[in-house]
Amino acid sequence: MANKGDLVYVPAESQLWKLNEKGAPHKQKVTTKPQNVLVTSPSPHASWGQQSVQVLIEGEYWFVNEREVYPVRDNMKEATNDQAS
Repeated sequence: MANKGDLVYVPAESQLWKLNEKGAPHKQKVTTKPQNVLVTSPSPHASWGQQSVQVLIEGEYWFVNEREVYPVRDNMKEATNDQAS
């Protein structure tokens, strides 16, 4: 589960949406390129059947299906930890 402040990878062709004040989707778009983005809020409940997270993409807040995002790992830190063991 992605948490607020996590850096996640969103692949190209991921569907994004915004919710209106009643919580229904009202604006959608599909990403054209893969991006690393910041999680601004985990969804406290499933939005119309999908567990989602709110992310900041290109200066705007969007929701994305949590199954479509992947954690960005700190490879340098993990490499150092692997060498220490």
